[in-house]
Amino acid sequence: LQFYPEIWYDFSMFEASGNDPMSAEAVFDRALSTLPYCMLLSFAACDTYERHGNFNKARNIYEGLLKTVAKDESPNKGERLTSVYVQYQRFLRRVDGINAARQLFKRARMHGNLSYKMYVASAEMEYRVNKEEEVAFRIFELGLNKYKNN
Repeated sequence: LQFYPEIWYDFSMFEASGNDPMSAEAVFDRALSTLPYCMLLSFAACDTYERHGNFNKARNIYEGLLKTVAKDESPNKGERLTSVYVQYQRFLRRVDGINAARQLFKRARMHGNLSYKMYVASAEMEYRVNKEEEVAFRIFELGLNKYKNN
């Protein structure tokens, strides 16, 4: 059963429901050592660490995921990489502010394998959260120029 991410997730949520955040984090640590490539567990672990104020641990998981997925040779590498960048960007905006999220978007644009969804997520963040209509418009235009043939 150790190779089923749902089991680890349920176990961690069970531990968290007992008002013991350290136990829930310990379960995620064990889960990620068993299934280091599982994005479901990684994102859930990052949410748990963020909720408990363990921001550096969450950052390390996101950075590790970026490295792991960047080496991936699967056909859906671009979608997986985009998902990690989008989740990481949202985390950085909540924890470190908009400038950190913008820096990650700038870094993400250097990758050639991203999908258009990175541009959509960044533009929506600028428009809905930061109320920066002009910035959102420019991001959409960048995405349109990059993906004009898709």
